[in-house]
Order: sequence, then structure tokens, then C-alpha cells
Amino acid sequence: MRPVFRRVIIFGLVGLAMLVSAPFVLMALDVAMIAAGIYDNEAIAALPDQVHSMAIERRPIWHPILGNEFRRALVILSNGKELFRSDIDIDTGGYAMVQVFALDRSNLLLTDGLDCYQVDLQKKHLGRISDVDRAKVQFVGAFDEYDDYHHFRFFKADERGLKPFSYTVPGWCLE
Repeated sequence: MRPVFRRVIIFGLVGLAMLVSAPFVLMALDVAMIAAGIYDNEAIAALPDQVHSMAIERRPIWHPILGNEFRRALVILSNGKELFRSDIDIDTGGYAMVQVFALDRSNLLLTDGLDCYQVDLQKKHLGRISDVDRAKVQFVGAFDEYDDYHHFRFFKADERGLKPFSYTVPGWCLE
């Protein structure tokens, strides 16, 4: 076999190997970047009591098809220091908005239209809640995405009013 043909065959096989392996290399890079926290984001909100603030941290979940699923954690801060942290249910794509309501001076209600959580700032506790008297809650604001790149921030009530969910489940706490 001539050296020229041998080179063509070798370069052709190397090119084919690169073409076949490229998607797997890119997937591995994407998984590594997610694991390193490159795509993590958070939004922080000052709470009505002027002492506490709340953050929702989001970390993407790698999936070959579903690209905008996130693990979520609620973090309560007092004067900039973390008081407690708790995981909340996964955002399975399309459920990014989390509304925040004041129940009283030390209790908040968080809901994403599917689940409802009560945050007790004094006891430093997060728990599920199933029934709320709508007349006793005051809308504080909402965590939500604001662009096509899934950037996340907090919108105060006076910045963006109460926005209805396009979905809820039967027995939702604010029905």
C-alpha cells in the first residue's frame, strides 16, 4: 500500500473516531461543569422584617434531553449570616416561579403552584403546609426566571404583582 493512501486511511479513521467521540466528550464536560457549580445560580430577597433575607439556590440536574431541571435549596440569612438551609422539591422544568407570602411576623409561605412550605424564622424550620387562609396572607414577591437563559431573580410585590400559576394541583394550599 502506498504511503499516501495509508495516511488518508489513518487520518480518515482518526477523524471518524473524533466525530464519534465528540458528543461523549461534550457530555462529560457538561456534567463536570454542573458538578463544579459553574451553572449554579441564586436569587436573594430581603424579607419584610428587615433583619432576615431569603435565597433560593438552584443547581442544574444533568439530563440528555431535559435541559432546565434544577435542584433547589432555601437558605435563610440573618444580617448576612446563614441561619438554616433546607432542600425544597426539584424544579422539573417549567416550574421556576416560587411565590413568597407573609403569614405573620415570623412565618412565611412559599409555593411553586405544586407544593406549599411554611418557613418559621424563629424555630428555623421549613415544613410542608396543606391549608392556608388566603385572607391572612400578604404577597411579598416571587422568585422567577426573567429571560430565555433561565436567569433567576426575586421580584418584589411592588415591582411585579401577584402572577397566577399556569398550573396547580388539586388540594393546592391556596385554592
